[in-house]
Amino acid sequence: MNKKNRRAEAVHYFKTRPLIHVLEAARVKYEAYGKACGTMMTEKLAYKELLALAEFMGMSEHALDLKRKFSIARFERRIMDRWGITLGELLEEYFSGTEGNKE
Repeated sequence: MNKKNRRAEAVHYFKTRPLIHVLEAARVKYEAYGKACGTMMTEKLAYKELLALAEFMGMSEHALDLKRKFSIARFERRIMDRWGITLGELLEEYFSGTEGNKE
């Protein structure tokens, strides 16, 4: 599978799950630092978002809820392991053409 297809598959995955708040937070961190770093607090996530994030991160929602945060760098590693693309590539593709639009 070529990189364009992997990017499209990753975007499809995230657009079909309730992870928009996670991606928006990752985008803020990525734009601020130019790389995947820092953490995101999970306490403001709805339960369905917490479940979807826990599933993607390969952990139970209880474990993620207890931690109250997750690593943006670990999130990127999961993306790279699954699709071979960086968080920056995912964010670029995911948010392309949506500037100023609310989904």
